[in-house]
Amino acid sequence: MKIHQVPFRALVPEQIDGLLAAGRCISASHAGAAAGKSMGNCFATGHAAGVAAALSSKEKKMPRELDVKKIQEILKKDGVDLTKGGETQNSKMAN
Repeated sequence: MKIHQVPFRALVPEQIDGLLAAGRCISASHAGAAAGKSMGNCFATGHAAGVAAALSSKEKKMPRELDVKKIQEILKKDGVDLTKGGETQNSKMAN
């Protein structure tokens, strides 16, 4: 299994403002949805959605209006490594 990244736009519904999706509810292709339904991926998208919701409230903006770089900065401060992507997971990472 390869490590993949999820763009913020996958968490933002196309036609509903003020709502974020996480876990199995994100927008993804068939292959992306299959790869993204693991517990770790659901946790990661939930973390990102929570950060975005808090920032949205703080800045009094709709989630789709947020600067993604600000969300990424907060996630990095929380210890999220956003440099991964495309590499094959090893057994230590999967546990």
